[in-house]
Amino acid sequence: MRHRRVEDSDYMLENFKPEETEAYRYLTTRFGQTVSKEQIVTLGQIISHLTHIELTREWKRRKATILKWFDMNFDAIKPVLDKRLKIALRSGIEV
Repeated sequence: MRHRRVEDSDYMLENFKPEETEAYRYLTTRFGQTVSKEQIVTLGQIISHLTHIELTREWKRRKATILKWFDMNFDAIKPVLDKRLKIALRSGIEV
């Protein structure tokens, strides 16, 4: 029997449906349905730096896991997105 680690992405995503989350709706409304994993990860790295919310390699591994990170931290992330997104975009991120 395999022991599950907290970082195991399948375990992290158990019963998680990104399309039903406020974070997913916000990101796709703001950046379009075709927002890529790479764009979300880049945005997550900027948000992580600004908020000091840890964003580990495991969270960045799959689109679903980075969306779950956004969802789990959305209360802290949304104000930063609303206030500082233009600064981040001027830094070179394209979303």
